Amino acid sequence: MIRAALAGLVGLVLAFPAQAYERMPRSDCRDALSAGAAAIGLDQADIYAADNARHVVTADGWCRLFGDDPMLGGAPFATLDWRAEGISRLMVEGRPPEALEIRIEDWRTEPGDPLTRGATRRPAPVDATLSLRHVQDSRQLILESLRIGSDAGDELFLTAVFERVDFSSAAMAQVSLGSVALGRLNARATLNGWVENRVLPSLEIEGDPQAVRRMVRDGIDLLPGHLFDTAARANLDAFLDALPAPRGTLELGLRSDSGMMFSGVGALFLFGRALDTADPATALLDGVHVDVIWTPDPNQTE
Repeated sequence: MIRAALAGLVGLVLAFPAQAYERMPRSDCRDALSAGAAAIGLDQADIYAADNARHVVTADGWCRLFGDDPMLGGAPFATLDWRAEGISRLMVEGRPPEALEIRIEDWRTEPGDPLTRGATRRPAPVDATLSLRHVQDSRQLILESLRIGSDAGDELFLTAVFERVDFSSAAMAQVSLGSVALGRLNARATLNGWVENRVLPSLEIEGDPQAVRRMVRDGIDLLPGHLFDTAARANLDAFLDALPAPRGTLELGLRSDSGMMFSGVGALFLFGRALDTADPATALLDGVHVDVIWTPDPNQTE
């Protein structure tokens, strides 16, 4: 089911073929970054930093920022490259571009960072690539790919489709933020240390292996029963049995009949409940189905 869904998502992406990215002019690198900082409401100091950071264009035509640039205040990466289509509408109208690609080398986190709080040691740096494309006719934002990998062998690959995204004007872009819904998501994670070194510390889940498994299982048991069919639940249970240090490949496929509202997700995290309902998980996840495949790899070692 997951592989079929992933194939369908690839077909959807190919139905809207990407135009060839043009080489980014250095002036656009600077102007677009400062315009983007202003569009998302950053303060004048951040806009000034974006405008005065060291911008170069790589040999293959991407804009590049450097983590050691003093204007970026100690950014946690070695380099960040990006390129975009339809960049003029961001600089002139304040609308998001038609497409955006980002690649990051040596993305570093420290034990005190939010993603690694509680970690006993500094996780290995990772490289990341992101590709987004907006299709105005169908009001879809397609996450063509998000890939994060480390030298330790861990890797996350994710694709998704977000519905009800309207970038026809700057005003509509703001309005549609309240109606964005997740239609489909497919993820594949190769795990060789990430769970115990990144995920569990970020959730402040710790203790002996049995306690960790019990805490995670108790949280999952609060979810509506319709999310997982028998096969998915069996695979999920097998993954939970491998905690706190699973080694193998976890595949997840999420599909929603009516779209999972991001506003509901935000309310659930911020207030502990969905808006206008006494049963947040059931309301938020109504019509949502999740497929799970867990393939352990006993030969994988950290």
